[in-house]
Amino acid sequence: MQPVSYSIVRNCALAFALAGILAVARVSQGDPIPGVSVSGYSSQFVGHYTHPAPQFLDGTVNRPASATVDGINKTINTPANELNSPPFWLNEGVGYKRDDNTLTNDTAPFIKYNLGGQYPLSSVVVYNYNHADIVIPPPGVHYIGHGAKLVDITVFKGGLATDLGDFTFNEAPGTDPFTPQTITLPTQPVADSVLFTIKSNWLGDTYGPGGSIVEPDGGSVGLNEVQFVAVPEPTAGALLIGTALRLLKRRHEARQAD
Repeated sequence: MQPVSYSIVRNCALAFALAGILAVARVSQGDPIPGVSVSGYSSQFVGHYTHPAPQFLDGTVNRPASATVDGINKTINTPANELNSPPFWLNEGVGYKRDDNTLTNDTAPFIKYNLGGQYPLSSVVVYNYNHADIVIPPPGVHYIGHGAKLVDITVFKGGLATDLGDFTFNEAPGTDPFTPQTITLPTQPVADSVLFTIKSNWLGDTYGPGGSIVEPDGGSVGLNEVQFVAVPEPTAGALLIGTALRLLKRRHEARQAD
């Protein structure tokens, strides 16, 4: 019988040990990136406005862009306490009169986020505009329809832009609570900021060149909350596996060279 090589036994034992580690190793779940802020927006529905019937308005509203990253009111469906705790962001839309007698005219809505550092992004969690589904006659407008629908997502890394394309944001149900939508970013881009260019809402309004406001409620669009999730870091077990495999590779290459 041929003697068994000690190196073979040693490597087999190491391989079995690695298999055991691999069986229990887990990659930790990615958490939402903390400290995200809004760095730009086309407009926000904040201040005193008037609007003629049938969508009558004469009052102060508070629906700022910052509400989308404040970490509260993610699924709220009422603006009852918006002056103290704004539940969602809504842009100014078209045709609302400000106190200086100018009219709103935001036909190219966008919102941009600063991630506070560079992260490889795995997904975006979207809580769409969830104002309770109150129908205003005539002709009737469902408030949740003001949620963003088709959205172009562009990421930036050190000022260099990468357009990821268009994504459809699900319409919110108008009930509280609800489960948000998770949009997977297949390329896992590294980014320090993210731009949402909104192309349409769920009421049929479209924005940008060639866009059209088709409903009487000013063509506004908004969101409740947005979270950005980074690619999870490997666990200690996964790092150990990688290190051990590299050592095995080096040993094998050293033997081949002898």
